[in-house]
Amino acid sequence: MRVLSILIVGAALGASAGAQTVWRCGPTGNAYSAAPCVDGRLVDVADTRGTAERQAASEVVARERRALAMLAAERRAREADAARRGLGAAGIKPLEVAAEPPPRRGKKPPRRQDFVARAY
Repeated sequence: MRVLSILIVGAALGASAGAQTVWRCGPTGNAYSAAPCVDGRLVDVADTRGTAERQAASEVVARERRALAMLAAERRAREADAARRGLGAAGIKPLEVAAEPPPRRGKKPPRRQDFVARAY
């Protein structure tokens, strides 16, 4: 899965970074920028893959998208089934909340007296 992620990111960067200049910045080199930075190093972002490799990566992306769409459809079907049965998330029944009495009008509730301890 990690290799797939790297291929997808590489394909995206290669497609969008044709003639761009990318700088690797920061003390650990974990930040990237389109503008030069202090102690920055140029990064070669040219796509060196051949046509066959690009085609294989595109096929992997298409297969992953189809699998994702299928999983999303299954999830929506399970959620709809749970809703029909009156269940919430993870098949848990919603908490039944007792109805609160309507607020009283007119009389205010008696004011609560704070407890005061007295020593004699």
